[in-house]
Amino acid sequence: MYSKSKTKLNLTTTLFLSLLLSFSFAYAQRPKSSSLLSWQNAFIEIAKRVEPAVVSISATRIVESRFSPFDDMFKEFFGRDFDFFDRFFEFPSPERKYKQKGLGSGIIIDKKGLILTNEHVIEGAEEIKITLPDKRSFEGKVIGSDPQTDIAIVKIDPGKERLPVAEMGDSDNLEVGQWAIAIGNPFAYQMSSSEEKISSQPTVTVGVISALRRSVQISEQRTYEDLIQTDAAINPGNSGGPLVDIEGKIIGINTAILSPSGGNIGIGFAIPINLAKEILEDLITKGRVIRGWLGIIIQEMTPELAKSFGLSSPCGVLAGDVVENSPADKGGMRRGDIVLEFDGQEVNTTEELQKIVAKTSPDKRVKVVVIRKRVKKELFIKIGEGKEEKEPEERLECWRGLCVQGLTPELSKRYYLKEEEGVIVKEIKKESPAEEAKIGVGDLIMEINGQKVEGLKGYNQALSKVGKKENAVLLIKRGRWTLYRVISPEK
Repeated sequence: MYSKSKTKLNLTTTLFLSLLLSFSFAYAQRPKSSSLLSWQNAFIEIAKRVEPAVVSISATRIVESRFSPFDDMFKEFFGRDFDFFDRFFEFPSPERKYKQKGLGSGIIIDKKGLILTNEHVIEGAEEIKITLPDKRSFEGKVIGSDPQTDIAIVKIDPGKERLPVAEMGDSDNLEVGQWAIAIGNPFAYQMSSSEEKISSQPTVTVGVISALRRSVQISEQRTYEDLIQTDAAINPGNSGGPLVDIEGKIIGINTAILSPSGGNIGIGFAIPINLAKEILEDLITKGRVIRGWLGIIIQEMTPELAKSFGLSSPCGVLAGDVVENSPADKGGMRRGDIVLEFDGQEVNTTEELQKIVAKTSPDKRVKVVVIRKRVKKELFIKIGEGKEEKEPEERLECWRGLCVQGLTPELSKRYYLKEEEGVIVKEIKKESPAEEAKIGVGDLIMEINGQKVEGLKGYNQALSKVGKKENAVLLIKRGRWTLYRVISPEK
């Protein structure tokens, strides 16, 4: 009897505890569910608030390419490796101009029609079409651009129409781990067969800020500094679109992704909005950014360098060289000077010095404190104006009448090439083996005797393996097609 009562009591207690735990679990889950809904509603609200101001930018460029007259008709029919007509009909390959369309994104920052985007989105564009999510379209005009920061301002004329405007935030107080929302038009152009069918509806992706103050080399000619890294999905077409915080304020302008395929792999970058703010006035009023210029080649002080210069520990920034006739040269700076202060501001890194100099107005006379041969000196230097650095003309490498140059983004666009590796033919000597092989200016050399050519260094390495009396088989790309050519030894 006692045993039965005890069993009954235990069952009752167990049931009671189970019910209590169930109610406790349900109660504990309620605030979590409510919290998730709050987050969801926050993202929805951000999308509704910012999306209307995110525009699609269609930029049309005129590019030049060399094609054989038979490329479009006969080679498409006979196949890419069939060069019957090239061998029997010695027609020159004329330069032909084509319209090339590219797509990016932008964000309206002013009710009068100012749009913030990337410089590379509108670079070289002859026609710009701006499309809003509500399907309204306007002709865009570039009023200012800055390749160094990859920022540009495009203007549209809305007339009496009202435009949605996004609010700019503050990127100086960002924290790794905080929410980041990327908005733009990824792949919109590729998914459409004509410009009229381009989708103007932005997409929203959510992630976090993964890192701050990143430096990323996009190409041999471009390195972007002080970037925001995010895992919010950024794909082709997102360039120029905004990265916003949980309040819907712009904290960055999406500018690049690291991916071998061109698609998102969780590593995206954005230009801090405060950097854009600093140059907006110059872009709007002058069309370019006015920066100060000192004229020294700088490098970080390492413990080893500090010791060699007689310092107990690293400090300042080392002047590895001084540009002839530059403000630094005229102001008395010398190779080996260690810059400690610039215009009253302490300098500890190359990045700090670059920023301070860039923000200094040209013609301003500043005090620069340096250490020279263990002695502290004060120099007074009149700052010059920094000019946009133009790429120096590369020396042509000539071999058997074939003169080539390293491939640059400008040459890629000119000859309608997408490859990032190889060398471009810039000149063919008359009555040379290269001319006999019917290689043309604008051809891209991809391989020599089966060895892949990666820049001028790879080109010269491949040539070093070709004997003086040996034929060389070159794989080239001309327009859309790849062809093989044999260059015989010089007679």
